[in-house]
Amino acid sequence: MSSYKQTRKEISEPDPFLKKSSGYLEKAAANKKTILAVGGALLVLTVVIIAISGISRAKGRAAGEALSEAMTLVARPVSEGGQSSPGESAAFPSKQAKYEALEAAFQKICDEHAGTQAARSAAYYLADAKLNLGKYDEADRLYAAFIAQMEAGAPMRLMALEGRAYAAEARSNTDAALGIFQQMGKESQDESWKTKADFHAARMREIQGKKQEAADGYAAIVRDHKKIYTVSAHAQERLAILASQGIRPAPAEKADGAQKK
Repeated sequence: MSSYKQTRKEISEPDPFLKKSSGYLEKAAANKKTILAVGGALLVLTVVIIAISGISRAKGRAAGEALSEAMTLVARPVSEGGQSSPGESAAFPSKQAKYEALEAAFQKICDEHAGTQAARSAAYYLADAKLNLGKYDEADRLYAAFIAQMEAGAPMRLMALEGRAYAAEARSNTDAALGIFQQMGKESQDESWKTKADFHAARMREIQGKKQEAADGYAAIVRDHKKIYTVSAHAQERLAILASQGIRPAPAEKADGAQKK
């Protein structure tokens, strides 16, 4: 809200804006051709703005429709025999065929509708398709660009971080994967995402041969996140495997102290 206050003198005097406006109108009246030309130009400008706005909305609708159509492919099942249930869309004969179709569909949206919200969303699914096709470098670049446009903690940003970590792992860069999983855990405000990130961080340590640290990480999940049942169950399985190798988690207090360091 404005804090401007008029003095009594200013209130009693003619408005400066009105004074200037009157002067402009007087000059314009003296040259009708000029005012008509200016008016015509303004009219043309208005029509152009309306046209651009209409085109923008139309492009947005077209992009949205293309994205919606592509998303039906995401939901379409995979059946090695190519068999579909009654009333179900034709199944893909293999995962390879599905992700190739997704790659083509989402690439087309990104190319033909660049700059739209639909294209930005399509970029994530394109990265996911490339990840599943083994095109890890391309997937990583797409995930990175997508992450840069999203706010920290946004669900799709977390999904992209996860995808990027998988791409790093697939290229045997476990240090990068570990760092990304840790970032994912720090950004998330949701316990299920944090637990998932912690599990994968522990898994990266196990792959790196840091089995005691991995065991401590798995144990913390089992101890503190039992209600995230699926992840907790996987952590319990990894603990059993490590135990068979003679690796057991440190007592809770010792493990917590080690983590603080």
